[in-house]
Amino acid sequence: MSISGDISKLFILLSIVSIVFSSGCDNLVNTFIDVSDLKSEVAGLASSLGLLMIIIQGLHWIISDQPETRDECKKGIIYVLLALIMVSSADMIVGLLYNPVTK
Repeated sequence: MSISGDISKLFILLSIVSIVFSSGCDNLVNTFIDVSDLKSEVAGLASSLGLLMIIIQGLHWIISDQPETRDECKKGIIYVLLALIMVSSADMIVGLLYNPVTK
């Protein structure tokens, strides 16, 4: 397994953790730590890793000579962008699921 594969697994794990802490577990964790600070820290860490992954995949894409490697790098960049969208919208999506808009 390459380093970029390990980093992408870690990035996916951080995305899942961000979604979990955006959910209704505020009361459960609120006695130990401030959940809003933890959500912003996890989102910041995930965003930083996402930016690092985009840079690494972009460099691999520029350097590679083989078309297969270039295609893998393109897919990697797309996956990272999708994960960043998930991380940035996780709080809003969970808020809509737990507190639906009523008229």
